[in-house]
Amino acid sequence: MSSINLKLLQTFLLAAENGSFRRAAEESNRSPSAVSMQIRDLEEQIGISLFIRTAQRASLTPEGQVLFEEIANAMSQVQ
Repeated sequence: MSSINLKLLQTFLLAAENGSFRRAAEESNRSPSAVSMQIRDLEEQIGISLFIRTAQRASLTPEGQVLFEEIANAMSQVQ
């Protein structure tokens, strides 16, 4: 199994916290398509759909919610 890039996890956290790839892109000074591609890369690496995508929102799937909680917890312990 290949290691997951920290930038992908940070992008995932931003998108999950904002509920929107567009808002995550604005916050990280990237394009929405770049954020979407990073989320897609992460989903492909781990083999799980993390978001339910609609025109207006990106909502976490149940698996995405679990991953979000685990990563957020780990990041808070590091800081």
